[in-house]
Amino acid sequence: MKRVFIVFILSLISTFAQNPKETRIYFSENLTQPNPQCVEIFTKIAKTSNYEFETYRGDKNIQWVKEYISFEFDTWNNDKILVKLFFDWGDKNNKEFQGTGTITWFEYDIKTQTLKDSMQEKELVINQNLANKFNDCLKYCNFAQTSALQNQYKYLNVDFLMQNEIIGANSKERAYFYSAPDEKCKINDLFLIPKDKINLLQNKGEFSFVAYKRQNGEFIKLWIKSDRVR
Repeated sequence: MKRVFIVFILSLISTFAQNPKETRIYFSENLTQPNPQCVEIFTKIAKTSNYEFETYRGDKNIQWVKEYISFEFDTWNNDKILVKLFFDWGDKNNKEFQGTGTITWFEYDIKTQTLKDSMQEKELVINQNLANKFNDCLKYCNFAQTSALQNQYKYLNVDFLMQNEIIGANSKERAYFYSAPDEKCKINDLFLIPKDKINLLQNKGEFSFVAYKRQNGEFIKLWIKSDRVR
């Protein structure tokens, strides 16, 4: 049985009935879920490869195909990643079988940084900068500590007082979130600005683990540089 993995960086949005769901991430039950930041980088590697996505576009464009591809990870270890790419056509209001929507299977060799279409036994061309970024994420951004702290504070969402704030002179001084307490784990599209209210949960020297409540009520619990917290 598979379970859905909600990634804090990916946008998982409901779609129209005639379309599959936008990109969703699933893991087999026996897998330990890795750092969501690393997962996102891997999906970018897959989507920017030279796989023949145009085969599945119909009257759409290739970008549409990539926006609606979902991933089901069967294997993720120190050596390789095995993942199914498919269209998630699931509609709970439709009792008829809608098909698996399988596109193909990708196998990624972590040590050699090679991506292969397993169904066609064909090696694919990938973006080397993304591959290097993925390697750094795997090497430096161990998610175990972050996940443990998120679980420790998962019940502190109700009446959570934001007693601290971000330091800075102007709105351009962004305070970025990190998926793990390391310089290489910065999330480039997730940040706060001065005066934003947060709650300092734990100080770990250079980095602090904080909670921030978004306007939609969602809580983000990740790392921020300690010198940006007051």
